[in-house]
Amino acid sequence: MFVQFKVFGMKNLIILCLGLTLTSCATLFNKPAVRVDIHTKSPALIVVNKDTIPTNNGVASFIVPRSKKPLQVESIADTISKTYQVKSRLSPAFFSNVFFFYGVPGVIIDGNSNKIFGYPEHILLNPTDSKMNYKIMRNQSRKGELYLNLSIPEFNFMHQYTRYSGYVNNAGCMGISGGLDYYYKPFQFVNFSGAIALTYDAPIPMPLEYFGSYETANTKYVSFSNNHRFYFLSFGYGLSFSQNVWNYNSGIFLENFGSLDVHKKNYALGFVFPLYFKIGHVFNLGFIYRPSFYCPYSVQPFKYEHLMSVDFAWKFRVKR
Repeated sequence: MFVQFKVFGMKNLIILCLGLTLTSCATLFNKPAVRVDIHTKSPALIVVNKDTIPTNNGVASFIVPRSKKPLQVESIADTISKTYQVKSRLSPAFFSNVFFFYGVPGVIIDGNSNKIFGYPEHILLNPTDSKMNYKIMRNQSRKGELYLNLSIPEFNFMHQYTRYSGYVNNAGCMGISGGLDYYYKPFQFVNFSGAIALTYDAPIPMPLEYFGSYETANTKYVSFSNNHRFYFLSFGYGLSFSQNVWNYNSGIFLENFGSLDVHKKNYALGFVFPLYFKIGHVFNLGFIYRPSFYCPYSVQPFKYEHLMSVDFAWKFRVKR
């Protein structure tokens, strides 16, 4: 297969590749500042970076710049003033270099940036206690919370069976997905999603020209999964139903026979295993493995196929 990018598309691709080469996960995804919620067991004034905020229902929220240095937090309750030194920690985005795109170069590039650091999102203080200790609260969601998911399955690999040529593999980019997360426990939720994944030959929409024969594949599916959260990591397991399409484009048209292109489509039942790393307040970086084993409308109903996707996901809370 020969593919030629048109001039405008090639320029965009070069800019994108250079940008990804010179950056890394924390530099790319982390904002310069992070939100920190200070929880107290009794009413108090909280001072952070010269900003003084009284607690409201036991919480005071601050936006603080990322830094390697400890965050100084002062609590004032009645006549008692206490100062805490909250240690910084490495951001999940920094560790995602190892699991995803950038590897060692990403770690090196991120090492020179304050964006690799962060602070606990939730800190518990006891202003009336004589001790200067603080506790880190796990970032949990409440029972009944509902999140809207919007995502881009940006990198996809499809393994399919066709009667025309047996098993075929296709890899490419782009897609769109949406879904809902419902928390039935603080660290457990169910997810319902619908997605379209493509194997486009460019990471962003751009005009392409093909020379000779080539293959394309795409899939549409719905899934239902049960998921567990552990700090910045979530993983799940569930069921899926998909429509898988494979196209062979010959580039040949015969006057007496017409086009020699081949179009194959099947429906499949299987499983889904989503894995996500929480990188920012709403942004998540994920990997989805969707195997299928049964095609109800096929002559050979039992066959193995799969989709693997790297997913860029944004999760917005819509109900507390």
